[in-house]
Amino acid sequence: MKNTASLLDILDSRILIADGAMGTMIQRANPSDRDFGGYPGCNEYLCVTKPDIVANIHSAYLDAGADIIETNTFGATPVVLEEYGLEARSEEINTAAAKIARKCANDFSTGSKPRFVAGSMGPTTKSIFVTASATFDDLAENYLIQSKGLITGGVDFLLLETAHDMLNIKAGLTGINEAFAMLGDETRRSNYDRFGTAGEDFQGFQNGGFEGFGGFEDIFDSFFGGDIFGGRSKRNRRGADLKYEMELDFEEAAFGIKQDIELTRLVDCEDCKGTGADNGKMATCTACNGKGKKKNSIRTPFGIIAQMTTCNSCRGHGNIPEKECRTCSGQGRKKHKRKVTVKIPAGVDNGSTLRVSGEGDAGEAGNGDLYVELFVKPHKVFEREGNHVLLTVPISFSQAALGLEIDIPTLKGDTTLKIPAGTQSHIIFRMRGKGIPDVHTGSVGDQLVKIIVRTPTSLSKKHKEILEELAEKKENMEPEKDFFTKFKEKFV
Repeated sequence: MKNTASLLDILDSRILIADGAMGTMIQRANPSDRDFGGYPGCNEYLCVTKPDIVANIHSAYLDAGADIIETNTFGATPVVLEEYGLEARSEEINTAAAKIARKCANDFSTGSKPRFVAGSMGPTTKSIFVTASATFDDLAENYLIQSKGLITGGVDFLLLETAHDMLNIKAGLTGINEAFAMLGDETRRSNYDRFGTAGEDFQGFQNGGFEGFGGFEDIFDSFFGGDIFGGRSKRNRRGADLKYEMELDFEEAAFGIKQDIELTRLVDCEDCKGTGADNGKMATCTACNGKGKKKNSIRTPFGIIAQMTTCNSCRGHGNIPEKECRTCSGQGRKKHKRKVTVKIPAGVDNGSTLRVSGEGDAGEAGNGDLYVELFVKPHKVFEREGNHVLLTVPISFSQAALGLEIDIPTLKGDTTLKIPAGTQSHIIFRMRGKGIPDVHTGSVGDQLVKIIVRTPTSLSKKHKEILEELAEKKENMEPEKDFFTKFKEKFV
């Protein structure tokens, strides 16, 4: 967020104008279901499938004079994207959206009028307090994932919009705090770039942009108390999620398959039972006297306040190993190879991601998940359009004129298709129920057979004479009356 200081300086001298509603502009652009990549209504996914639509909207607002544009990520937390089965792609979508907005802002920026990008973070569809439909840790993790994507993509600041209640706001600020801590530290950033996680032991801001106090969560803890929000006082974290790329044949994606994969993941150490202590023996942490937190007096923008922070020595647990486990060097976990059976449902498409619950790394609060990203190899003759299968069939000029019956390949075997006489090129015949099942509803698409009439490029003398005779007879025939002529003759 290199432009944040410049933004604050400009705010001292003039009012900055932000853009308008992204959703309304997307409706005006009228994207098709295909533009949505098979997820109609998911505006945020357009950042991946049709980035030009989003870029054009940003450019229109900037051209109209907007100083700030918001990323197309209002509903891009995993908990919202889960409604479309896209929760595993949340960070990717947020990063893509930020990069689109960043490029547009850079293109319109001048020395006298720089443009800025706000990372839009919506309220999610869940509430901790109002409806009790989410836990604090769940939402904080959602906001962490969204924040990482937006920061990585290059936004100038994060805009956390209305979030139902104070609990949701604290969850959002906690996730943002951890994202800054993770990406602001070179070691953790390197770990994140390589492995998708910064490790379980990060404790909030280290060298971040909020010098003098410990970050958003500590400020909230100082005002309201560390436990009143039911938050992460112990900092227990579940294990890291893992990613696996799998290649499928066209038919395997269409009908589904069970496939065994081998992966290396972290599991609880058998010798210490995941405690990190030799023989599992633990001792009370002397740094915090077993409380897991320490109290400090700090200076903040709100004055001098008492701050409760997580103990760095025991990471909020209140106890530490008497002696580190030799097998896992005190980590509590070790690497282990394991075979996992993955059930691929019928109807998955290229780029789909499956979540296998609990098959990620082991952690203090349970295992992470395994995300299997699917790549479908193209078929030799079939193309896919949503749940429909497209097959192009060439026929000769004479076959189109006279009609015929031909054997057509389908995903379930050959079948006969009757092509009537006088069939025109590029006409499409629909074979119902011969397509691909919908991965969500199970309803089966159709096979679409496109006919291409091949015009002969070389004719024998006899064939040429026949065509000339047909053409001559056609010219001598009375021209076919159009609709309006027939209408006038009948009613006028």
